[in-house]
Formats: sequence, C-alpha cells, structure tokens
Amino acid sequence: GSAVAVLSVGGDAGLAPVALSSFFAGSALASPAAAPLFERLGRRGGFVSGSIAGVIGGAIGCVAIVTSSPALVVASAFPIGLSNGVGQHLRFAAMEVLAIDGAREFAMTTTLTGGCIAAFLGPESQGATRDVFGDDLTYLGLFVMIALFNALCIFLVSLVRFPVKAYLDKSKDEGDNERFSNEAPAEHGPMMSLVLRDGFLTSSALATLSWSIMAMPMSVVRIAMAAGGYTKRLGLSTLELHFLGMFSPGFVSGSLIRSQGTGRMGWLGLALFISALVCNILAREEEEGTAAPWMIGLVLLGVGWNVTFASATVMLSKTYKDTPADATRIQAANDCVMFGITGALVVSTGYIYQAGGSGMEGWKLVNYVVFALVLVMFSVLLKIALGLLKEHPVASDPATLKKNSDSFELPEMELTNEVP
Repeated sequence: GSAVAVLSVGGDAGLAPVALSSFFAGSALASPAAAPLFERLGRRGGFVSGSIAGVIGGAIGCVAIVTSSPALVVASAFPIGLSNGVGQHLRFAAMEVLAIDGAREFAMTTTLTGGCIAAFLGPESQGATRDVFGDDLTYLGLFVMIALFNALCIFLVSLVRFPVKAYLDKSKDEGDNERFSNEAPAEHGPMMSLVLRDGFLTSSALATLSWSIMAMPMSVVRIAMAAGGYTKRLGLSTLELHFLGMFSPGFVSGSLIRSQGTGRMGWLGLALFISALVCNILAREEEEGTAAPWMIGLVLLGVGWNVTFASATVMLSKTYKDTPADATRIQAANDCVMFGITGALVVSTGYIYQAGGSGMEGWKLVNYVVFALVLVMFSVLLKIALGLLKEHPVASDPATLKKNSDSFELPEMELTNEVP
C-alpha cells in the first residue's frame, strides 16, 4: 500500500521501492528489538507495543496523504514494518499458549489462518475507502484502516491469557521433577553461539527462502497483469486468491506436519513452488490467453509458502528445546535474517522486472531468477535429509526417519495470567 501511495502524492516511481524497503527494514529491525521487549514486558506487553507502532505508522501516513508528502509516506512504512515484525512472533506465542504434546504445530498453523480474513479484508478495505475522502486524498482511508486495525489488535491481545515465561532450572525438586522458575537468568549465551546451533542455519534458511520465493513474484504480479491487459479488478482478485492460498492451508498443515514430519512437508513445499513457477512462466497476455495460469500460479505459491514456512518454524523450535531462556533471542535472530534478506530481494524485484523490459518479458525474468532460489532450497532440503541419514544410519525406513526428525518436546509453560 505504501509503495502505491507514494505515487498518489506525486512521488517519483523510484520512491516506490524505497517505501517497500522501509517496510521490510522495519520488520527486520523489529526482530532483534523484540527479544528484550518480550523479556521485559512479556508477550502481551510486547505485542501491544508493536501494535502501537502500527497506529503511529498509520497516523504518519494520514499526515503524509493530507500534506502530499512522499517522504512522509516512506517514513510511515517503517513503523508499520515494526508492527509487522513484532506481530510475526504470534506464531511462537501460540505454541507457548497451547503447550500440549501434539498441539503446538496445530496452534502455530492455525494462527496463520488468521490471514484468510486479511486476504480479503485488507485489499477490500483499501478499495472501499479509496474514494471516501475524495479524489485528492485517495489513500487516506488506507492509512486510517491501518491505524484502526492495529488499535483493534491492542484490544484483542489484551484478552489473551499468555503463559508466564518459564525458564528451566536443572536442579531437582521433589524427586525427579524438574523445577521451573519465573526468574529470568542473569546472562544469556553469546548470540553467535545461538545462531550456530544445530538446526538454526537450515531452519532459518528454509524460512527465508519460503518468504523470498513467494514474495518476489507477488510484489510485481499486479503490475505485470496490468501490462498484459488485465483489469485492476482481476489483478486484485488474483492477489486475494494468493493470500487465501497462503493462509487457508493452516487448518490442516499443522496436522500434516505432525503426521508426515517437517522434512516431507518441506519437499512438498518445493514441489508446489516449482509448479507455481511453471504456471507463472506459462501465463500470457489477455489477448493470448486467460487469467487462469496467473491465479493458479499465485495460489500454488501461497500454499507452498504455508507448508514450508510452518515446517521451518517447527524446525526452529527444536533448536531451543533444552534452553527455553534463549527462545526469544533465537526467534528474533531468525526473523531478522528472514525479513532482512527477503526485503532486499523484494526491493530488487522491481529492478529485475524493469531489466527484462517490463511486461511479460520482465515477468518471466523475475520467475527465472526465483527458480535459482528454488535450487538453493533444494540443496537445503537435501542437506537436512543427508544429516538425518548420517545421524540415524539404521533408520532407513521413512516412518522411522520422520519419527527421529520430529520427536522433540518444547518446554512446558506455566499457564497463569501474566502481570500487565
């Protein structure tokens, strides 16, 4: 929204990627800030702080539209990105709230299904408020809705009963039961030692690739469809179907991850991404074909993102199962890498599209570049598979491999009301 809003207030086309990069910069920088924020304020206080940043971003955007200031539009994208970056930790919080064996994957993926509402509510609210304030203030309604949605998040988060952060105390209490303490440890391990833990680099790489492969074509699809002669309404419908593909599988992907394992689901995501890119490359202008390949390709991209990203999140949770005190720092490091690299690639997508000559040739070039990322994803999944074979050489059947790769438990959380 911010990228298009820049143009509506007289900004140069070159500022549109800057607005997009401002958003992703906010998302990336929110991640390292989120760890101390959650440790000091708890989950509720952290999420409320993130939503407040979103309200501020919406307010700055409103001022930008009223004053026709492209610079302020770019500035507004940063706190909105901060809000998004903090909000991404909801998937981890869901796994803590529903800390029951077999339910964590379901909790995390079900949280992602909230995007099904956003798939239509976001674009449609933008369209519905487009002309409310007159032709001179076309995107004012967009930023008003951003502020209102974040204010609603503050209210909803205040209703959630988040568990108090529990840190495992290895000393024994009452027999063999491990004692949990709500007192945070005085010191953390060095950050470098955290990110070099077994599984962190592969799970973070998989999450980053899932976002990048999905986001690069998505960021230019409406532009490419418009250049191909398709209507704005059809382009918007394609994007809405894409968002639906991203989030609707969350109703079942948690159960699939639990039953099939993260490794198999990762390979399924790879197959979906390849199928999506084939559809994207086969897409044609309106005079030569229909919108079906565009829509199918974007839906498959969304589904591929869901199963791969969810699998990567479950893999990541394994890296801090023995040291729950480091959970928020590992989560923050993962999201910082993920949004930083994805943001840079998304910003570059516009230039790649233009380098291809815009239109259909530019669209194809973007998808060819994304194919290179798919090959990288293949190598990551292969490394994971070979690592499992090396670690469990006697486990040659798929069922045993799946069990070895996914049989882990996260630390239990004390389900008491968090002090505001």
